[in-house]
Amino acid sequence: MEVTHGYQYDKADGHNSPNGTWYRAESGGKKYFLKKFQNPKFPKDGINPKLYKSKKQECDEWLSAKKKLIKALDELGNGTGNIISPRDVFREKLCFYQVTYWIDVQTDSLDKIKKYSYDDKIMLLKTYAAALKKVHSKEIIHGDLKPDNILIGKSASGKPVAKLIDFDDSYFSKQALSPDLTVVTDAYQSPELAAYKLGNLEYRSKLTCASDVFASGIIFHQFWCGDMPDYPGKKDGKFVFEAVASGQKCTLHKSLPDWLQNLIQAMLRPLPEDRPTMEEVHIAVSEQSFGDTKPVPTPKEVDFTALDKVWACIPKDLSIYTPATVKTLNDTCEKITKVRDSADQATIDKCTKLLYSALKNLEKAEISTPAADYSKIDKILSAVPKDLSDYTAESVAKLKKAIRFVEANRNLSSQNEVDKLTKILYAAYKGLQMAEQGDFSIKPAATLPKGYSKVKILSEDKVCVYTATGSKMTIPRVAAQSMGLVVPK
Repeated sequence: MEVTHGYQYDKADGHNSPNGTWYRAESGGKKYFLKKFQNPKFPKDGINPKLYKSKKQECDEWLSAKKKLIKALDELGNGTGNIISPRDVFREKLCFYQVTYWIDVQTDSLDKIKKYSYDDKIMLLKTYAAALKKVHSKEIIHGDLKPDNILIGKSASGKPVAKLIDFDDSYFSKQALSPDLTVVTDAYQSPELAAYKLGNLEYRSKLTCASDVFASGIIFHQFWCGDMPDYPGKKDGKFVFEAVASGQKCTLHKSLPDWLQNLIQAMLRPLPEDRPTMEEVHIAVSEQSFGDTKPVPTPKEVDFTALDKVWACIPKDLSIYTPATVKTLNDTCEKITKVRDSADQATIDKCTKLLYSALKNLEKAEISTPAADYSKIDKILSAVPKDLSDYTAESVAKLKKAIRFVEANRNLSSQNEVDKLTKILYAAYKGLQMAEQGDFSIKPAATLPKGYSKVKILSEDKVCVYTATGSKMTIPRVAAQSMGLVVPK
């Protein structure tokens, strides 16, 4: 783990961004977003003095501007509300770093956002406009607005709320950094910002908060429709600002209400002074009116309570039901998913009935019980010695009892039960103990009578005798002594 300025982070877990690398960091038990800037870089000692002075001055100006921005943004909040502003900026060796609170918000994709209800979309645009309006009140240009830099949280009532993040490349109105240090995502830049980035320095004085308004017009269209507007050259890889700067107009999606079409077209005007301010945008969204259009009546809310209750009853494991009834259920669920977000109450009520019917008609499949596997038991049985006379009578008795128990339960179909039998048998097999002969008062004779090959003392009163032909018999001690097979110790 690395530690920079008191912030601990994993250097191997870095994520690249247009102007540097960011890390998840911790300090004092709190989580932070740590950005390491690629540019500017503080000059090394020993380089050309003139170049050193020039580079140092550039870095000092950059750092001073950053600190002024943070101070101004602090007046809008503590960096944890809908404006997730930086907390600190500093230099460590040759590199500059910026720190922001880490926000754990699972945002939605554009494809999901476009399926929001009308009211939820209005709430999203309204909270976005309100947050950016506050930023603009400090004459601060965000500079890199795009969907990736807008987190979507939830209000106390469950409504979507926009949170602005990534103020890494922000600057004050008419005070942009040099073109090479002014970072922006090309697809969202305004015509005046694009001109400045190309080296037309006279456009620096035209870089105002209206540049953010242009980017916001594109974002509004994406939030509502899931995609950017259509414009000449789009299929050829050109950007919105290129079409607008050449006097061409964007074609907006038909699903946009009239007032929002008028608003977005105004936000995408080529000249910054002709665009509405973010305060005017916020008013337009709040009143759902812009230009000559009238507010759009709010559609009636659709109640999904009954449908959601039935949906929650769908079994997690459908493998025990017949394929035909499962297919009917899955097909019904798929159809409901497709129409859910745009359906009226009557359609949702019909969907609820269809889903209930498909759920009720689920049929359990006939399950054939597979035969239990006795191969492990058979393997243990094959390993049991044929001659158990070398083992203690107690351990042999336990093994034989386990074998009888296993054989008596050969018809089990439950593999779990068979596995238990396997453990019992294995324990008895491993429990076989060799018999010790040293405690007996007799021992085999040094020279056995002809016809006998081996004598084994089983107890004080019993002896096992092996003949030269390979047979064996158990005889009393007295008989074994009289035959000269054993002698006293």
